[in-house]
Amino acid sequence: MFPEGIELCDEILAGTDDAVETDYTGRPCIYAKKKGDHFNRLDGGVMNIAYSREMIHKRPHPAIQGEPNLYK
Repeated sequence: MFPEGIELCDEILAGTDDAVETDYTGRPCIYAKKKGDHFNRLDGGVMNIAYSREMIHKRPHPAIQGEPNLYK
């Protein structure tokens, strides 16, 4: 499941996800992949990510020791 989540993150950052705008618990958000009535992904995947476009690069990310910090 983790590789699928990493792939979703990469798609979100690249802007290649489905970017389905919705309202979740009264707050607007975006789902990375299209989903059915029971939150099942329509493409057969298991994971989905709900996010806010404004928050993608807003928070600082810690540098990983020995790796470049790509979020600066």
